[in-house]
Amino acid sequence: MSKRSRKGELEASQQTVRFFETVLRASADGIVITDMTQNIIVVNEAFCTLLGRRKREMAETSLFIWLEQLDADAPQQWAELEKDVRAKGSCYDIEFHKIIKESMTYLSVNASLLERVADEESGVIISIWRDVTDRVLAQKETEAKNIQLAHTLKELRKTKRQLVEAEKMAALGNLVAGVAHEINTPIGVGITASSSLADKTKEFADLFKADKMKRSDLQNYLQSAHKIGKLILRNLQRTGELVQSFKQVSADQASEQRRQFKLKCYLQDVIGSLEPRLKVKPVRIEIDCDEDLELNSYPGLFAQIMTNFVINSLTYGFRGENEGQIKITAEIQDDNLYLQYQDNGRGISEDILPKIFDPFFTTDRQVGTGLGMHIVYNIITQKLKGSITCESEAGNGVLFRVKTPLNQCSS
Repeated sequence: MSKRSRKGELEASQQTVRFFETVLRASADGIVITDMTQNIIVVNEAFCTLLGRRKREMAETSLFIWLEQLDADAPQQWAELEKDVRAKGSCYDIEFHKIIKESMTYLSVNASLLERVADEESGVIISIWRDVTDRVLAQKETEAKNIQLAHTLKELRKTKRQLVEAEKMAALGNLVAGVAHEINTPIGVGITASSSLADKTKEFADLFKADKMKRSDLQNYLQSAHKIGKLILRNLQRTGELVQSFKQVSADQASEQRRQFKLKCYLQDVIGSLEPRLKVKPVRIEIDCDEDLELNSYPGLFAQIMTNFVINSLTYGFRGENEGQIKITAEIQDDNLYLQYQDNGRGISEDILPKIFDPFFTTDRQVGTGLGMHIVYNIITQKLKGSITCESEAGNGVLFRVKTPLNQCSS
């Protein structure tokens, strides 16, 4: 080889060394080159800074000495890393984190085989060390926030379930109060009539004992007794009808048991149970449904749906109105039950319409919790596997269209 060639190789080698030294100095990451026995061959200032040491302390020493200062488990983990690097060969990277106890610094390490010869015990490993404390702490903070959010969401769902149950029980309580008030009238009439009959019977008995009874007295007593008896019977029958209707509707709402029932008759019972609320203002309700339309389903769910519809109309739709009209239509087509509810109330404005099924949405916190229509939506979409839509505009009433598969509400 000529002198010129040797001179060129020397200059190239020197340039490579200078370039490598520049890279070591300029790198913000710590760089360590070790042999297979973990003796440090090259280390840069950035690595020394990460460990809080001077470069001359670390030169030509074992990397294990400094790993032990990071964490008690670090040497063992590095040994496993080295084993993997030796087995996998070049371009193998691994990353792990360690904490410097004094400063709680997290370090990320990537290691790979830089040079390897035939002898597997020989070779050079280069490792790049980076301070990732900010990233790890941010990740831990995010994870903590996610855990807190998950816990909060769980509590919100639990609270929502409790509120929904409370809303259902409140509706049942209103039903009880309404029916109790409704029963009070025929019971009161019955008591008054019974008292009147008792008085007339005593008067008649006194005449009989005094032997002063005339034919006209007997005729008057019989006429009065017949009239009062019919009045008592009529009011007791009315009471019996109210109690029976209340028992069935309240039991259905409380238990949500499946049974066979005729839809129109049941809807009439539901409307009957709401009669005390309907007396507040004249509201005419029409039910357009085949008398023989029979379902094997959950009548309590239909009671909840219809009760919420009617209460919504009374509370919002007819507020400020002197009277109102409600029409309920039900029919079966193509193995689906189609149920429509329509009122001629104030309607719903375009900006509010998309929100009416949202939980806790209400236009007036003074009169509602905002859960009524959300309960209706959940019953129809989740329990009856159906769909519900609402059509309305301000001043033109509201129309709810409900569609449920017949196999979800009939055997």
